[in-house]
Amino acid sequence: IGTLELAQKRPTEAKKRYLDSLLIYHNLGEDRAEAIIWHQLGRVAQETRDWDEAERCYRQSLAIKERLGDKALAATTCNQLAIVAEGASRPAQAERWYRRALDYLVELADPGAQAKVYNNLANLLLAAYTGPDGAARPDLAAAEAYARRAVGIMEALNDSSQQIWVPYGRLAEIAERRGDTAAARAWRRREQETFAAFPGALTYIQRFQPLIASVAAAGAGNFDARTQVRDSLPQWKTQGGEWAQLALAFE
Repeated sequence: IGTLELAQKRPTEAKKRYLDSLLIYHNLGEDRAEAIIWHQLGRVAQETRDWDEAERCYRQSLAIKERLGDKALAATTCNQLAIVAEGASRPAQAERWYRRALDYLVELADPGAQAKVYNNLANLLLAAYTGPDGAARPDLAAAEAYARRAVGIMEALNDSSQQIWVPYGRLAEIAERRGDTAAARAWRRREQETFAAFPGALTYIQRFQPLIASVAAAGAGNFDARTQVRDSLPQWKTQGGEWAQLALAFE
């Protein structure tokens, strides 16, 4: 029921159900189930952008998972802690959590999941760091290294579900920032070609059409559209990366 409440954007009700469940599992000594509920409570806190509470819940979940030796679930929670740190504008902490997730994924020999984390790190280092003057100080070299790691894994897997166009886009952005128009054009071409070849490309685009239209209208000065976007973006902010940047632009 808590999961249904969360899916219907009723975080207060979801939290109550999860807390009821947490007490039952704790009293039964069901540690793995308790860890999962703590993770879900972290998701509820993310939904309301209560970053401190989200971190507290995810840390509780991670402690149990690590004690149980469940590396797969621990990696998932580390990834969520990284996203929370991004949302709270703590990029150095986010990087540490992504690296910790990677450590588990390397042990688990899960290259597909590793590639996604490498891409998240590339995106983080492209956008997150600022100097003392508040100006952006992206670490282009490190971002490129992470993006290339992601590309190398995805190309070896040759699996369209890995969404290889995403790190291609990161590499194009890096080239653009360096002023290397030829490299940027080549990466953009690969990004577009691989996305166009993706069997689910049309469905993928259609999923975001309402949000894209609202963002465009908001950018053109439509007040109602801007309000709509601000109301809908928190759910995307929890995903980190470019969605988090878009959400911050409307705050």
